[in-house]
Amino acid sequence: MSNRPLGRTLNLRMMLYPVVLISVLVIWLMYAPSKIALYSVYWPESVTMILGAFVAGSTPLGGGAVAFPVLTKMLSYAAEDARLFSLLIQSVGMSCASILFISMGRTIFWREILFALPLSTFIILVIMPSLSISDTFVKGLFTVFELVALIILTFSLIQSRIKTTRTKITALALFALLGGALSSTIGSGADLMIFIYLVLFKRVAPVEAIPTTVVFMAMNAVISALFSWQTNLLSEPIILAWFAAVPVVAVAAPLGGYVISKIPAIYVLGFIICLVVSDLASTILMGGLPVALNVLLVCSVTAIVLIKLDVLPFIRTITPLNTKRI
Repeated sequence: MSNRPLGRTLNLRMMLYPVVLISVLVIWLMYAPSKIALYSVYWPESVTMILGAFVAGSTPLGGGAVAFPVLTKMLSYAAEDARLFSLLIQSVGMSCASILFISMGRTIFWREILFALPLSTFIILVIMPSLSISDTFVKGLFTVFELVALIILTFSLIQSRIKTTRTKITALALFALLGGALSSTIGSGADLMIFIYLVLFKRVAPVEAIPTTVVFMAMNAVISALFSWQTNLLSEPIILAWFAAVPVVAVAAPLGGYVISKIPAIYVLGFIICLVVSDLASTILMGGLPVALNVLLVCSVTAIVLIKLDVLPFIRTITPLNTKRI
């Protein structure tokens, strides 16, 4: 008898995502323009977000990890439009994934989110209206961002735990500000920054930190989308591309969130490595960056792989070295 209220609460909570999904689809059907005309033009954006939304729900990289490079390098979008599309579409996909995480009872660090959100959104709202940088620079910045993400994920299991409360608060504030700056520039980044804080400062397991990163980025994306709409930053093509991708992300992002809860973390890291390497290759081949920067990117990835695979210690064991004093 005493378990009935708890059981009813769990059942109601599990109904959250289906109710939200149906609501999103009904609203989309009511307000989306002619479906045939819409998908005859914007089907590439919709197909792109199948993978993009899955990444958004299953990794700390956000949907922009797929949307931004594909839109800028393959679909010839300006970096500013790709950034706005990334934020706009994450406001739906990552919000749906957040609802799924809540309905599944996954741990979410609400205190950290509520502390960091005002700082990150403040930076987003300050930078977005006045941002004016070259497409080439933004493409290069995005690739560097993904390399940093790969480094953090690769070396996330550190031996010591930072215990000073003041240091933790300062770090969270700095990561929130940096996350806002990245999100306003490349369309994602706030989620990665809070992921770094949770893993390095609170010693949360990487997979267990992902629900919090998704919720945090969803909130940033919703606020950014509303601000972009109110200030007329959104062009008609971006709005139509968003309409085309909404049904996809409403399903694919929560699917990614569900999968991440069922598979070992090593597969998630392998998936992220494939994404980063693919983006690196596309940046080198199609990004139009200076040769020196391309060489630096290649050397950075090579160093990460060598260190992670313990290749250098292995080389030392097979290379005869004379260690005797003469």
